[in-house]
Amino acid sequence: PAPILPSLRRVLMDLVIELRCGGDNDGSREAATKLIIVFLRVEALQRLVRPFISSIIDALPLVNVAPRLMSVSLEALGELANVAHSSLNPWLRQLVPHILENIQDQNSSKQRVSLSTLGKIAFGTGYVVSPYLDYPQLLHQAAEILPTTKRAPWDLRREVFRTFGVLGALDPDRLGSSTYKTRKGGGVGGGYFVEMEDEDNISDSRRHSALVPTTGSIKRGTDLSLYHSTSLSPAQFSGGR
Repeated sequence: PAPILPSLRRVLMDLVIELRCGGDNDGSREAATKLIIVFLRVEALQRLVRPFISSIIDALPLVNVAPRLMSVSLEALGELANVAHSSLNPWLRQLVPHILENIQDQNSSKQRVSLSTLGKIAFGTGYVVSPYLDYPQLLHQAAEILPTTKRAPWDLRREVFRTFGVLGALDPDRLGSSTYKTRKGGGVGGGYFVEMEDEDNISDSRRHSALVPTTGSIKRGTDLSLYHSTSLSPAQFSGGR
């Protein structure tokens, strides 16, 4: 209701001040961050948050803090992306490196929250595909979590797949002088991860991997069998170079 909104606005201002001036008291800053998350998740309170987007971003403790406080701060950042949408764009260059740094952390909880936050930022701001080009290490860092030999929890691996889905597909040719290929990790139900491969060697193999299933389906189709020999000529030509 409108009569209590001014009081709630004052509460939000006090929470931001607590984050900025809380000193080394991680407990109070963690509690303040969790309360800000409540403001971000409740639709009726989101109108109060929008004027404080810049202040909240500057106040969130994202550097040299305890793992629990870092996880809560990243969670708040993800919720803020759901509210701010494209208004968050001016801070992307500032925020994404912090997220990537925590994806490399050995703490699976921080990794999961970091991936979730990256997905929410990409979804809320429309910052898709470009992260692969702006931060070439992103694909490798996230995919390193997938092999079962890494013993990563399923909820963390699931978050990797979800984040990849939000970020979108990237044409391998746009990665420059090197491209990535995927292969399966060891063990039952092994995940997929990427490794580097020279561009000089991948062009023909990529062409053939796409061509073989296609020509096979042409050969099996009664209406298309006449074109089987014609479809093989490009592969024979490229293979004899």
